[in-house]
Amino acid sequence: MMNFALVLLCSWSTHATTLQVEANPIRKVVTILQDMQKELQAEGDKEEGLYNKFMCYCDGNTDGMSKSAADAGQAITELKSKLEAEKAEKSQLDQELIQHKMDRTGASADLETSESIRAKEHADFVAATGDQKENLEAMNGAITALAKGAGASFLQAGVAAKLSKFVDASTTVDDYQKSEITAFLQGKNPNGDYSSQSGEIVGMLKAMKDEMDSDLGGAIGTEEEAAKGFAELAAAKKSEIAAAGEAIESKTARAGELAVAITTTADDIEDTTAEMSDTNAFLANLAASCATK
Repeated sequence: MMNFALVLLCSWSTHATTLQVEANPIRKVVTILQDMQKELQAEGDKEEGLYNKFMCYCDGNTDGMSKSAADAGQAITELKSKLEAEKAEKSQLDQELIQHKMDRTGASADLETSESIRAKEHADFVAATGDQKENLEAMNGAITALAKGAGASFLQAGVAAKLSKFVDASTTVDDYQKSEITAFLQGKNPNGDYSSQSGEIVGMLKAMKDEMDSDLGGAIGTEEEAAKGFAELAAAKKSEIAAAGEAIESKTARAGELAVAITTTADDIEDTTAEMSDTNAFLANLAASCATK
């Protein structure tokens, strides 16, 4: 009975308290304000966290992007220097190629001219020495025939007419000797005795033969010297042409490489400049956003 009374009393007390709270409007307001305070505190903590993260983003990106912009500026300076060096080298190579081509053309023309001159000289030599050799053979035949005592038969062979031309052109015998030889060759010997005069005539003809030998030897020597000089000149010109050709080939290849390099470097400058501009624009926007925040 006692226990039932206690339970009934506690139940009535709790119900009374609840009725008291529900009946108190100030307490209700206080509770609402406390709940709002908790929500505001939570939102403030969240906002502070976001703010701190944003400022960390500002500081970190500003330093990193500033370094990127500075590196890009340095790269642009180096690329421009490289571009100027490549252009200067390309210009120099272009000038050298022009000169090499002129040198090769000039050397080729010189070689062609010297070959033409040499061909004419050799043709003249062949023609002259052909006549000289033929004349020398005729002289040798005449001397041999006269030495063997040939007289009228020798003159009838028609060789006398040719020898008369040699006599007229010779500088070895004087005019008296020339007249003696001419008279002998024409058969105008008053005594009609060819053998008595043939010994003297043979001597004079031998002197003329020596002159002809000397002239022929001189012509051959001159031809050999001319041929040697031409060979040396031709070798020098061919070497000059070959050297110019090698220089043209190698420098043309290098000029092509430089043309590609110049285009590539110019593109790199353009790309790096655009990258730096974008970075600086981002930094400006970032600075404004960070300052506003």
